Amino acid sequence: MRHSATAIEVARGKSRRWRGVLGILAIATVAYVALCVWFAVNQRALLYTHGGVRMTPAAAGVPWLTAADILTEDGERLDGWWGPPSQGAGVAIFFHGTPGSLPGTAWTLIDLAQAGLGVLAIDYRGYGGSTGSPSEAGLRADARAAFDFVRRTAPQSRIAVFGESLGTGVGSASRRTARSPAFCSTHPSRRWRGIGRGTHRRCRIAFC
Repeated sequence: MRHSATAIEVARGKSRRWRGVLGILAIATVAYVALCVWFAVNQRALLYTHGGVRMTPAAAGVPWLTAADILTEDGERLDGWWGPPSQGAGVAIFFHGTPGSLPGTAWTLIDLAQAGLGVLAIDYRGYGGSTGSPSEAGLRADARAAFDFVRRTAPQSRIAVFGESLGTGVGSASRRTARSPAFCSTHPSRRWRGIGRGTHRRCRIAFC
């Protein structure tokens, strides 16, 4: 009888331990699912950390640039900063990261201009003073509007794309769509080269 009672107690002890393990696994599973749901619900806010205020180029320390209103194909108005190229020079379109807005691009635009390039930077829809709300399709439309602006304003210039953070995705996609020959990213693991002239401290910018 004593042996039988001992065996029962051992079995009960194992059962309690398994219930404890299963309880911990259940809690961990619920927490994981809740975390996944939270990320799914908030992924837009995490990806597009938009904000900033509308500011003139002069107020941001780049008075040689001109403020430009750029209209998209779906009716949004984007803030743009434009510096025309010198005779025979190309134009670099800069797509900034997130969080970020035009005033934070000033140092990059100075570097690009010193490399001998014309420059255009935009605030995506919902960023800075631009109208609308950001989305993947919307940012692609913003990039196309930037290309269209340069092609209208400096039709003889070749175009290179410069992307930072979120802007690397926008720039890469727009480059494929618009067939721009050169692309440069500030991401340390990726460097693109094209064909031509122009040097920036982070990479070689090139044009066909």
